Amino acid sequence: MNILRYILIGLIQVSSLLSFSQDLKPRFEHIGTDEGLSHSAVFCILHDDKGFMWFGTPDGLNKYDGSELTVYKNDPENPRSIGNSIINTLFKDKQNRIWVGTANGGLSLFDQESGNFINYKFGKHKIVSIAQDQNGNLWLGTLGQGIFYFNIKTKKYVRYECKLSNPKSLSRDQVRNVLIDKKGTLWVATIKGGGLNRFVKPNSFIRYMHDPANPLSISSNETWRLFEDSRGN
Repeated sequence: MNILRYILIGLIQVSSLLSFSQDLKPRFEHIGTDEGLSHSAVFCILHDDKGFMWFGTPDGLNKYDGSELTVYKNDPENPRSIGNSIINTLFKDKQNRIWVGTANGGLSLFDQESGNFINYKFGKHKIVSIAQDQNGNLWLGTLGQGIFYFNIKTKKYVRYECKLSNPKSLSRDQVRNVLIDKKGTLWVATIKGGGLNRFVKPNSFIRYMHDPANPLSISSNETWRLFEDSRGN
């Protein structure tokens, strides 16, 4: 009887697990231009602290509240509109503010109270990546103009670029990603053969390049994305 009881209990547990697993079948909700998305190509996605989803596209920034989309586009007649309608990257800072990196329109900060934008221009640069350091200031990676350090309080910036005559400069101006690790170190991923760069204060870089003779070197000089794991690697 005990054996039969254990078998019955086991069957009930298996049945419950199977029923539970069936309830976990994924369901996908499609959000496209028919639902109001400004463009079918999405370059970047961000989830803010209020629960909104943000989608950056080649034709505007979209805010999704779960049922409706609000689209933000550049209006040349309105200086409080977003700097450019081509949205390359989105970033939420430590204060939960949303920063937008655009193509040729500089950096845009979303004002949640008014629904407008505060724009900061550094020339016609394609901002493709944003990171925030321990002091709250921003580092901006651009595709073709190196990186910019932006002091949020003073609104001033410093540019770091590739100088072929200086091996301690940024290896390439074609930046794809910037990351600040848990120790506060800035890392810069570049393409066009630039490899990986580590910033050393006050204004130099250490380059990590692929070496065919060294199996422990970085695998490629085309570095696109950076990620720090839970162990700080």
